Amino acid sequence: MSVENFSKLAKWIKKQKTVTAISLWGGEPTVHPQFREILDICKKEKLTVRLFTNNFFNDSVVEKLSNDYIQMVSIDYFSPLQNNSRVYKQYLRNLDNLFKKNIRFHFFCRLPLPEEDYCDFIEKLKKYRTFAQGRFLLPGFSGPEIEIKELKASAKSVLKFLKLIDKEGLFFTIRDSVPRCIFPDEKWEYLRERHKARTRCYPGDYNPFDKVKMGYACLMTINPDLSISVSYTHLRAHETVLDLVC
Repeated sequence: MSVENFSKLAKWIKKQKTVTAISLWGGEPTVHPQFREILDICKKEKLTVRLFTNNFFNDSVVEKLSNDYIQMVSIDYFSPLQNNSRVYKQYLRNLDNLFKKNIRFHFFCRLPLPEEDYCDFIEKLKKYRTFAQGRFLLPGFSGPEIEIKELKASAKSVLKFLKLIDKEGLFFTIRDSVPRCIFPDEKWEYLRERHKARTRCYPGDYNPFDKVKMGYACLMTINPDLSISVSYTHLRAHETVLDLVC
């Protein structure tokens, strides 16, 4: 999306009294060559922003981020065992800087999480006093290589991980719907109650930061060419969020 189009869009957004926030996506939105200019526009127009990122951006992006307009940053979890040391140091530096600037963020991971990452993941949640969300790679969304039998085989590992999360008093939600057959019947009440797992979409979620119930709300996705699609997602009731693909 060009900066010119984004600027026009920002002015249009301000006229839409029902729009409460915008989400910046990509791919990775921070690799946009003029991402800092986009942030400047957001700040100038007083747009509330939710940023979805791999957190590998450089220091110049961090300098632009402020809790005056950044509502939430959703950060992909990366293992220290699988990443280039120089790049991973930047990842850690960004976490520290966001925390110091009092910008709220949470982690997002794919399930099952490898066991060698359990300790690091939990320590990050504790250190930054935040929560996490996880999502299964599902057939039909992740390609034909993901099969139900693979997901069922991972259930024991996921349950072990969630028990560790519970033991530490941390908050972890399972996003999106999960095939009913993955977990044993006797585990579903625990998964629904403690980790908000569900087998179908329903109007009800929980925001652990604000301790508020969430419901269905309108999501408008705006593409780089300014084409629009409309759907519904789990947000605070009566919110409308613009989902910007930079």
